[in-house]
Amino acid sequence: MAGLARRGLVVGRLWPRLLRTPVSLTPRPALYRLPIRLLSAAPRVSEPLAEEVVGLNLSEEEVERRRGGTGWQELLDKKLYKIDTEVRRVGRASQWDLEDVMNTVDKGKLCSPNQALLVLRCCGSVQVDLAPEERTRLLAEYLAVLGRVPDLAFDVSHYNAILKVHLENGSSVSASEFLGDMEAAGISPNRVTFQHLVGLYCQAGNIAGATTVLEHMKEQEMAINEAVFLSLLTGHCLKLDHASVASTLEVMAASGLLLGPETYAVVAASYGRAGAWDKVEEALAQAKEAEQAAAGAAWPRRPAPPSPRSSPGSTDTSRSSGTCCRS
Repeated sequence: MAGLARRGLVVGRLWPRLLRTPVSLTPRPALYRLPIRLLSAAPRVSEPLAEEVVGLNLSEEEVERRRGGTGWQELLDKKLYKIDTEVRRVGRASQWDLEDVMNTVDKGKLCSPNQALLVLRCCGSVQVDLAPEERTRLLAEYLAVLGRVPDLAFDVSHYNAILKVHLENGSSVSASEFLGDMEAAGISPNRVTFQHLVGLYCQAGNIAGATTVLEHMKEQEMAINEAVFLSLLTGHCLKLDHASVASTLEVMAASGLLLGPETYAVVAASYGRAGAWDKVEEALAQAKEAEQAAAGAAWPRRPAPPSPRSSPGSTDTSRSSGTCCRS
């Protein structure tokens, strides 16, 4: 109690002094407070990004100046890298991004063979928002734009990409005219070219044309892979040639190819296009059986462990003695 009384006397002496001390209402500057001009300053835009923002609204003199340097090529590489990343990550390409790339190519008249190859491949199934007819129209427009680029020469990979896009879009192509264009350009077709031609013939149900191409491949000693067999299955299913479908499956199995889900998916889809729904159900049932057989082969059953009461080769004496006692 005496200690509390002494503290009260001390506070009583200091209180009048605190009341007489003036209080400053001016706030002290804080160390974390930033100048307003730093917050309102706009970020600097790099030169390629500025071109994207203004939509490439450059004069002819500016285009010619930039064409001589590396800025235009770097801008095109940046845009194509974005498209390639989206295709690898999600399996689709944006139509707006592809149109932006082609506007850049048409404006700068610059495009390397690798860049042109990526543009052609993006006119197929990766354009998921467009119908196959629209994709084929885009391919024709982009080929015209690429044809106006000086010093851009196509090789066999570009022609194979064009055939692959037609195959993905389901569009018809004249094989004789296409091979004639390649010959006029001084390019020889390879195994992939004939493989895509077989796919186009079989997609249209033209087994005779596909057989002619296969005979030419045999004369050139070109190997036939799984894609060719799948194309033949498509053509036979569309023609409702069940015997040829069965024989093709037998040849595939004898060649060491796995009759997996992709094989039966092609058969079911082709029979569905032909309207043979009973064959679709049959193909799905065969796929289920093949999947179960593959699962059983991958995970074999282990033998049951022996009973703890008896060892292999011995008899259960207790059970036999119990039986004798009951008798």
